[in-house]
Amino acid sequence: MANVHAPRTSESQRARVNLVLVIDVSGSMSGQKIDLVRKTILFILSQLHASDRLSLVLFSSSARVEFSLRPCDLANKASIKQCVQRLSANGGTHLSAGLFLGIAQLVEHKTTIGVGDVNSIVLLTDGEATDGITDPVELAAEAKKRFQALGDIKASVYTMGYGSSHNEELLRGLTDAAPWRLVLLRQGQRRRGRQLRQRPRRTRVGRRPE
Repeated sequence: MANVHAPRTSESQRARVNLVLVIDVSGSMSGQKIDLVRKTILFILSQLHASDRLSLVLFSSSARVEFSLRPCDLANKASIKQCVQRLSANGGTHLSAGLFLGIAQLVEHKTTIGVGDVNSIVLLTDGEATDGITDPVELAAEAKKRFQALGDIKASVYTMGYGSSHNEELLRGLTDAAPWRLVLLRQGQRRRGRQLRQRPRRTRVGRRPE
């Protein structure tokens, strides 16, 4: 797994994070995958400051905003934790609907995004899209159009692939086709002959050098 991790500075020193988690809760995510997704989200949540903002978008056969972009104060964190614990997997995989709704969360709140804010969308999925747009190039092209509504606001998109059978072709194709910053973070794959440990792995998300 991976986590959105801001530099280790005090809350007053680092930029505010606006983070949208787009979460695959389709049937193919059942079992260990959804368990790992829960752990990922809870770990990310533990790293966010009260001034940071988080949104949860869930998708299966359709997509919905479970939590609109809101500050990560104690009350909201408690509500989000309860939601995460209740996550269950069923239905088809309308990945494009989830991604587009995640982008829409940033667009909807763009007037409240500060100049120095770090804005990111993290897509947590096995990449096994069954509904909506399933072609990576077409998906990237449509997402690019939707990002234009942000104007001068910069945002990064990251994918996290779950399970050894996750559709890397779709996620990698989306990575290659995307005109924005898109990083594929794998979970559950073998690397150099060893299974990656199923524990949070720190990966910094936000602005990267041009």
